[in-house]
Amino acid sequence: MKLCYLATMSYERRGARRWPAPASDYEPALGVQAYEHGLAQARHADEVGFDMVSVSEHHYTPGLMTPNPMVAAAALTQVVKRAEIAILGPVMPLNNPVRVAEELAMVDTLSGGRTRIFFVRGTPNEWFGPAASLVEGSGHRRSDQRQRTAGAQRVWR
Repeated sequence: MKLCYLATMSYERRGARRWPAPASDYEPALGVQAYEHGLAQARHADEVGFDMVSVSEHHYTPGLMTPNPMVAAAALTQVVKRAEIAILGPVMPLNNPVRVAEELAMVDTLSGGRTRIFFVRGTPNEWFGPAASLVEGSGHRRSDQRQRTAGAQRVWR
């Protein structure tokens, strides 16, 4: 059995639990605290022996403040020195596969080869949230997921 710690980078502000979370609910100082606290928890999980520390892609929610899991994973590489770093995302239909492959390669290099990637299709949060009109096409079809994941794999190799 392997143990995995999910680094949520939770944004804790009274009343900030509604979804979708509007930008007006965001306070920069609390955002900084959320990331500092999340990274400290990830460091501790590594130190006490968790096998993996993971981040996942989530949009419009204060509970999981990681809209770009590759950026969060890159930050984890600076505090998690032993455990594998698992990226639960990116949401492939929302992302360019070439950029995803390049970002994942950077994170894997920064981690010394300890990165594990789990491609995901996404949830209704991504498809029907505030930016839904900005997403090209339907984007949430399984074929889009498969096509973009295959594209990222081709670039990676």
